[in-house]
Amino acid sequence: MNPFATAQTSTAMLYWLSPEGRFLDASDHACRAIGYVREELLTLAIWDVDPNFPPDRWPDHWRELRHAKTLYFQTTHRRKDGLPIPVEVSAHHVELAGREYNCALACPLTPQRQTETALRESEERLALALAVSGQGLYDLNLATGQAIFSDAYARMLGYEPSE
Repeated sequence: MNPFATAQTSTAMLYWLSPEGRFLDASDHACRAIGYVREELLTLAIWDVDPNFPPDRWPDHWRELRHAKTLYFQTTHRRKDGLPIPVEVSAHHVELAGREYNCALACPLTPQRQTETALRESEERLALALAVSGQGLYDLNLATGQAIFSDAYARMLGYEPSE
């Protein structure tokens, strides 16, 4: 039985990787998306197309994947011509016939999803900065009269956030 038989015909960016981070197979779509012919891609490792996974980081990722069984993350694949492709990845630890594999499905990030991610990261940085500085945040929408404030702001005024 060829565990990679479905990879070639998949309409998704589907990759099979070894525990060492080497490409074992990829869908036709994945090969086209990153600009490699299959035979060429199968001579490479994940760090050749994903700068966020250098060889020294791969063992930690593999251990985490083996433990969690499935990981979801965003990263960037680099096409053969050097152009970046922001992607969301669903990586799955698979055991077949006594061997371990990483079966990864990558989907290009839409501009809207990239904007949502950037906004979420910006909000997280602002929340951390406010928490570390001990400052509060108050925002009043003049058109609606709706006020938004942080818990720290309420406490600065002597109130509990629920008040």
